Amino acid sequence: MAMSAEQKATQADALAFRRSGDPGELLLCLRMEQSAELAQSAHNILDDALNRFCPGVSRADLREEEADRMIMSNIKAQSTWPEGFANKLYLASRASHSAACGMGSNQRHRKRVTSLALAMLLICENSQSPQCQIFFQTHPLLLSLARVCMNAYTAPQEATAAPAPLVVPVAPAQPAQPAPDKAEQERLEEMEKLLKVTEPVEPPAAPAVQPEPAKPIPRAATEPYDKAAALLERASTLEGQWPVVAHYLQVYALELLITAKQAGQSSPQADNMMLTALQAAELKKGQLDLTSGPAKAQEFVLKVYDAAVASDSLPKLLDASLYLESLYQFYGAARPVELTNRASYAQLRAEYLASCQQHGKSPAAAKPPALPVPTLPGASTAMPKTAAAPPAAPAPAAPATAPAAAPPAAPAPLAPAAPAAPAAPAAPAAPAAP
Repeated sequence: MAMSAEQKATQADALAFRRSGDPGELLLCLRMEQSAELAQSAHNILDDALNRFCPGVSRADLREEEADRMIMSNIKAQSTWPEGFANKLYLASRASHSAACGMGSNQRHRKRVTSLALAMLLICENSQSPQCQIFFQTHPLLLSLARVCMNAYTAPQEATAAPAPLVVPVAPAQPAQPAPDKAEQERLEEMEKLLKVTEPVEPPAAPAVQPEPAKPIPRAATEPYDKAAALLERASTLEGQWPVVAHYLQVYALELLITAKQAGQSSPQADNMMLTALQAAELKKGQLDLTSGPAKAQEFVLKVYDAAVASDSLPKLLDASLYLESLYQFYGAARPVELTNRASYAQLRAEYLASCQQHGKSPAAAKPPALPVPTLPGASTAMPKTAAAPPAAPAPAAPATAPAAAPPAAPAPLAPAAPAAPAAPAAPAAPAAP
């Protein structure tokens, strides 16, 4: 029977136990097949979990060590896992002594499984946090693994003490050898001096280069609060050079927060952000010339989009998608396809690049759509008038038809050109008519 996508990605077992006499110390142990897809992105998943549930903490702040005999004996007693080695990973700065263990047949795979185990431990400890929903939207394949770990976390086993080490009998001490005489001692000292001179001096070993922790992959903001926070952050950086653009970013962030509050998706933190944004927008509105503000904002955003498309950069495409969405405030419900298609391409291309970066794949060449510049609602009525003016230029053709008497003068030259003119004596009578 073929496995589902979640089963292929997971392929793991988990168990948890507490040390007796210390209810605050819980160990979550995880074992995973090397073919599991989640193992390839374990370190990135841990970075994202630390960023959401332990702000200010990175993998550089973690402590990793080999599992002690107590851990190994309990794993062997409570499971049938074949691996015989495990790593232990925990946050040294936390008051809780909870830790995560990862089992694996080789050191590289063991480190990956240990990172996943600690990420799952943080999710289990913060299962009621709203960040969990956002986390699973970013990593949907983790849902199956989270269920396995949550079942073990909520029903931990009691750890037993490690078995006493074997006592190895010590061989009886050999009788002391008699000390060499003085001449022999001097000869040995001379030999040691000669050996120190002739022995090659090995250079000191170079310090081990610690690998840099992997940087978290940027992700698009999906929740109203996250979008508003990102927009206000961008507005603060643009306020000096582009104050009009920064103002409209603040206005759109305020719209997102108000809409979320009306829908019941609010919090004290979101309310404080909304009040601050409202005060800033009202203050700037009276100091800025917003006569052509929408046009300036759209021109700036389209340049940001063009630069992001040209560079095919994940962070720039995420910024361009956010900026393009802020232009919706100028169009209301009638959003032009020239704008929505740009925003859709920037967001989808960014998600594709993030997936390639997460799985270590080379992205395919970008194929951005060729789109015209969207027309703002205020400019749509003025543009057709100026465009229709050039076709009105042929109007002077009317005077050309006015002198209709001119055509009779044209036949006059034709009369001499006709050979039959002598046979018509009535030609002189034509001048007599006037």
